[in-house]
Amino acid sequence: MNIIPSKIYQVDSNRRVLNKPTELQQLEVLEKRGGLASEAKRKLWIHRTGFQGEQTFYDFMFRMAKSHWRILHRTWLNIKGRVECDFIVITRVGIYFFEIKNYNGNLVYEYNQQTVNYRTISGDIMGQFKNMQERTIDMCRQMNYSGGVFHQLVYINPYYQATLPHEWLKSLLHYNQLTDYIEQMIREEATLLPANFSPDEAVDSIESLFACTEPYPPNVLSPEELKQLKHGIACSHCGSFHTICTRYKLICVHCRQNEPKERAALRLIGDYSVLTPFNPLQAADIVKIAGESFRRDYINKILRRYYQLAKVEKTGQYINPSQNFEHTYPHLSFKLKNSRNPLQ
Repeated sequence: MNIIPSKIYQVDSNRRVLNKPTELQQLEVLEKRGGLASEAKRKLWIHRTGFQGEQTFYDFMFRMAKSHWRILHRTWLNIKGRVECDFIVITRVGIYFFEIKNYNGNLVYEYNQQTVNYRTISGDIMGQFKNMQERTIDMCRQMNYSGGVFHQLVYINPYYQATLPHEWLKSLLHYNQLTDYIEQMIREEATLLPANFSPDEAVDSIESLFACTEPYPPNVLSPEELKQLKHGIACSHCGSFHTICTRYKLICVHCRQNEPKERAALRLIGDYSVLTPFNPLQAADIVKIAGESFRRDYINKILRRYYQLAKVEKTGQYINPSQNFEHTYPHLSFKLKNSRNPLQ
């Protein structure tokens, strides 16, 4: 199997909120637009719960991590096969690998099986953790990395506990132990000799030698599947599709929320981006899910203003960021221009 090198995702230390995985964003858009089959609803719940646990862990890192630390989120590595790391935190003295678990119940692991509130769940979490541990130790050895290499399984739900065999207890952290552990990381950096790689050099080495593509990319919806979804643009406040588009505003008939038209158009393009994550963006395709909210020429104007052309010689096709608006342009703010509200 050929494994294609890929750019790893380094968390922006100025942003408190993590980018959601594209697959989770896609499931949420399908849920909003009425295209989520019943068997996929549990998949959405699993992905959403897992991401909430990762966000909770990152909240600790955002508050406590040093500015020169480097944090990698959901990194796929090729070390004798693909392996995923939920978080990699790199300091001047060590590389820390964190596996995050967020189950709604007490976890008990024994005999290579796990139960949550006495209900057996599939997989072998400690077997997977051991596999990640062994492969990442081998990765650091191949890099000739001189610093420490640490692995922790974090049971992040603050209301429940995990029970593991004695040999794994040192690798387990509960929610109420995270602050102490990060403070210990800070103390270790102050007292131990620096590694032969700076945090930035370690990131570059991991990326160039071991980063690989995710083996489970999100689906791309076909034109026929897109036709089955709710068309239009949902209210950003209440989610209702009963909205009216005026010259400058999107107005919700249900809750009367006003939103700048430009921002609403970017949200629509974001929905289309995650439903067809590998296709170039074209106004003619996007307006097919816009209903009567936006005209093609207006979507073209927004694409020209905010998106990069896929090819100079191919006009009308723009690079798809495969992310919703909230993740593509989190820095943008919009002023609501004056216009008459037809609902008043």
